[in-house]
Amino acid sequence: MDILNFIDGDFAKPVQNASFIQKRPFNDNVIQVANSSALDLVKAIQGSHTAFNTWKDSSIEDRIDLVDKIADYLETHKNRFAESEAWDQGLNLQFSLQANIEAALKILSSQKAELQKGIPDNYSVLPVGVVGVVLSWNLSTRLFVEKVLPAVLAGNSVIVKISSYSPVTAKLWGELFRAIGLTSGLVQLLHSQDAAFKKLFITHPGIKALLVTGSLENTSEIIKTVAQMTTQQFKKLQIHSGSKNTAAALTEPNESEMNEILNSFLLGQGQLAWNSSRLFILEKHEQQWSDFVAHKLQTLKPSIDIHDSSPWTPLMKTKYVDQFASLMVQAKSDQAKIISADANLPSNKYVKPFFTKDMSNCSVLQQDQVMGPAFILSTVKYAFDIPKYSNVSYYGHSASVWTEVGKNQKTIHQLDVGLVSLNKWSVFQYSAIEGVKQSSFGNMNSHIFGDFYKNVKKLAGS
Repeated sequence: MDILNFIDGDFAKPVQNASFIQKRPFNDNVIQVANSSALDLVKAIQGSHTAFNTWKDSSIEDRIDLVDKIADYLETHKNRFAESEAWDQGLNLQFSLQANIEAALKILSSQKAELQKGIPDNYSVLPVGVVGVVLSWNLSTRLFVEKVLPAVLAGNSVIVKISSYSPVTAKLWGELFRAIGLTSGLVQLLHSQDAAFKKLFITHPGIKALLVTGSLENTSEIIKTVAQMTTQQFKKLQIHSGSKNTAAALTEPNESEMNEILNSFLLGQGQLAWNSSRLFILEKHEQQWSDFVAHKLQTLKPSIDIHDSSPWTPLMKTKYVDQFASLMVQAKSDQAKIISADANLPSNKYVKPFFTKDMSNCSVLQQDQVMGPAFILSTVKYAFDIPKYSNVSYYGHSASVWTEVGKNQKTIHQLDVGLVSLNKWSVFQYSAIEGVKQSSFGNMNSHIFGDFYKNVKKLAGS
């Protein structure tokens, strides 16, 4: 078995010795991954409770020391982390290093600063207990630092269900935890495609809070399951779901900036939570942008491995490939013009990226999340028209706006999203994004001393 669970401080096969097969997107290399059952989860929960009873009383200094050890290890081994996850996630190496691993290091630095600042005055805080995290494959080390570590630094123990699409994340972090001597059971890492395991992970009363990153399809099922058990217990819930992100180009076009903006669409092929989906441009720049997009796609070649700098990478899931042809049909039925890549495909994991032009603002493609490189190019006469078209989406993760400093403030403030990134792609902003609409659900407080990872009590004087 290539990838094992990490339980009670060491790597372990599942109790029933079951496994599943995962193929890496670039080369179809087969990985055999531990397939945990409910028995493995129960064992992990027992170990997590034991670790929590020790760790909950740890000092701020102990927790800062933990951040330093993790940061030192990650800095030393960042190239191995970036390379391993780039192979699993179908991304180019340089992007994986910058947007995943180096981003994680910056987030660690901000977490250390939050710990040094301490608990706010007039508040008493206690950790909630065992926290369960369902981790997406999207830049998973970054998400691990952003979603899992705050729970630990708040004094909790954590059980993480690692994405089946990036199982190497468990191996990398298990090795890290073993190397730094992490308290046994404080962080448990499990893989599973077993339905009984997944249901128990959501409903077990020993898991006091649940944080989920994933698709709307999966997260909506989790919300339903949690709702059905509310007569027995309430559970803290934080959901990070889909996105339909806007990019707005409001400056005079130049090649460097145009390449940067297009990369926000193409790097990740529309599958990342941070990917742009709709590009809004000013009417006066329409011809320049149309010509640039057409030239870019027509000269684009598929990436063959992680060392290839092309942003045209394979799709992660077979169902995304299967659904992609219907998106082109839908765009044409909406009377949109198509600007498409035209190179030969190296395997059935690839699809041809395309932009639509002149698409109806009522099209479902303007509203729905699309897990693939089907993008929309929209022209507006004035910048203030962008929010009314952008906000028709069901999602509100983030937007990236290229504009002169101090201009278009009304447009920026009216965008109905969790984060607006100015003059850079949102993936290069390193604060947690608390999305709105169907991009999030539940208690979205991401701070170490906030009321998701902690039970917060206000202290009032007489």
